[in-house]
Amino acid sequence: MKSFNLVILALSMVLLAGCGNDGSSPSSNVNAEAGFEERLIAAMAVSETSLRDETLAALAMGAAKTGEVNIVRRALENIRAKSSEDEARRSCAVALGQSSLLKDAFSIAEGIQSRELQDDAMVDLAVASSGTGDIKMIKLALDKISDTTKQDQATMNSAISLSKSGDIEMAKSIAERIINKEVQDKTLHTIATDH
Repeated sequence: MKSFNLVILALSMVLLAGCGNDGSSPSSNVNAEAGFEERLIAAMAVSETSLRDETLAALAMGAAKTGEVNIVRRALENIRAKSSEDEARRSCAVALGQSSLLKDAFSIAEGIQSRELQDDAMVDLAVASSGTGDIKMIKLALDKISDTTKQDQATMNSAISLSKSGDIEMAKSIAERIINKEVQDKTLHTIATDH
């Protein structure tokens, strides 16, 4: 019964992750991290391995959505099943990328052991980076994608996103990285005609 109560407590704390932190002041960030720290301790107290991994993954995602990168890293490091860790890393990397914490997002994504999942995360991060206009990060993400079809798709999407934001020269430069000439031509056509 005691173990069941700990599981319920841990899940309840994880579900509340991020509540009350509007990011409006430095002290709210300190309080949020302290709250996440307590939730991390509760999550790590779960004894059943798959439930513990699920709890840590949920906590990591909640922390990623609020930009608590230290908690994200610590929660991910304590997930035992590598497939669960990879899935959680991908989700957290995307959430961090959407919050414009791109360097942290890349760092988390680089820890994904499954090549396919890492490629998927890098595709998402390339597109997220193009939304911020961070060319260095776009190129970093594109260079990390091993599947050439996914790489071309991400390159096309990034180039079109840059074009829509008005950076035609950089969009063309990114589009020229596309390996498949047909996809490259369609992308350049879209850049030239999309206004």
